[in-house]
Amino acid sequence: SLIAATCRAARVQHAHVRFWLSAGPGNLGVTPDGCRPAFYVLAADGLPLSADPIAEAWVPEDVVPLKPRRLAELKSTNYMLNALTAMAARDRGGRYGLGHTPAGLLRESCVMNVALVGRDGVLRTPDFVQVLAGTTVRRAMELAQKLVRDGALRGVAQGPLTCADAERAAEVF
Repeated sequence: SLIAATCRAARVQHAHVRFWLSAGPGNLGVTPDGCRPAFYVLAADGLPLSADPIAEAWVPEDVVPLKPRRLAELKSTNYMLNALTAMAARDRGGRYGLGHTPAGLLRESCVMNVALVGRDGVLRTPDFVQVLAGTTVRRAMELAQKLVRDGALRGVAQGPLTCADAERAAEVF
């Protein structure tokens, strides 16, 4: 209800919404002692939310190192490698970048997981190794199971994916 109220107050019907919960203002320490919890909502209109294809670029590990496994598999606020990946992608004509290992194994983008639908109709994601198992992609995989039952997809799988698999895919997102 707070998110909807924020959108109404911002007078936007098709908003790009971000929200987060914080320990809030207080002691600026590690613990929330003395803090007042705060819920923040941002509703913005006019952001580029297009369904049009995005030009993307490969960002190999020798250009921007993949995150160390411990950092990659947990949610953190350390976005230095994410920013470097996006900058390297931009230099190559892309937007976010698709990271991969020297062996050509697809990992993730700078701020999002990668999934693809192969020409065989199977939705696939890379293994969550050196990759954050993102909430959105995990939920998409769950919802895709219904599409399999309904016959719209042939299957859902997770496993090693290569750059070549992505280049041959019917769709990458």
